[in-house]
Amino acid sequence: MDDTVTRTPLDQELLAKLGWTRRHVLAAVEGLDEEALRRSYVPSGWTPLSMIRHLTLDVERIWFAGAVAGDAGVARGLSGFHDPEPLSAAEIIAGYRAECDRSDKIISGLPAASPTRWQPYPDAPADLTAVILHVVVETACHAGHLDIVRENLDSRQFLVVDR
Repeated sequence: MDDTVTRTPLDQELLAKLGWTRRHVLAAVEGLDEEALRRSYVPSGWTPLSMIRHLTLDVERIWFAGAVAGDAGVARGLSGFHDPEPLSAAEIIAGYRAECDRSDKIISGLPAASPTRWQPYPDAPADLTAVILHVVVETACHAGHLDIVRENLDSRQFLVVDR
């Protein structure tokens, strides 16, 4: 984080939870092979890779590069919930990590009360703190979806007490 931006304890806690939920997502898919990552386990059809892609494009990129940094162009034609066949699992996961790093760079130089510069919909979060909270909630929700898939695959559980 940028040392010139003062963070309150609440800001620091939100940023810590943002990092924690991202690590949770990555831990849920760690060790799964390409086939398992591309298979759908639910009637709606999403796959673990499409969930990672959704978190990359429709969550991290839209909210931090788009809403916070003001790059409205990131919204055109993006949707993570499609089969990312042209990219390997490693590329999709690396893309998520890279987008999270990009988001962190955007966050690092801005005070928590910084207003968003673009809103993807009416009544969208209006400042950086609200965006971070929104992304934490959405990422945690999808981490839970990935947990269910993982537990059904090999009984692996992500237990908070183990972290």
